Amino acid sequence: MKLYLYITNADAFLNGDSSFHAAPEDHHADNIPGWFLAGSIDVELDVDNKKITQSALDSIDKAEQKEIAEHEIKMGMLKEKKANLLSITHQP
Repeated sequence: MKLYLYITNADAFLNGDSSFHAAPEDHHADNIPGWFLAGSIDVELDVDNKKITQSALDSIDKAEQKEIAEHEIKMGMLKEKKANLLSITHQP
């Protein structure tokens, strides 16, 4: 696989800043203002599908827990508003 390296700020890149983008295809950056192709390299990747899948599952679990926590907070607030309203009107 060939990997193409594009940079947007040559001065920053030469000073060690990470103002670059790597892509697996040539986007013809000469046609995109501010970007240009700095070079390319052939790379070989050994992909660990199990690790990638587990990482995605972990991310989903984390997002799910966040949503549950936010839902519980909102439900608590609604129940509190309801209880306050009922106490003002002296209803059980």
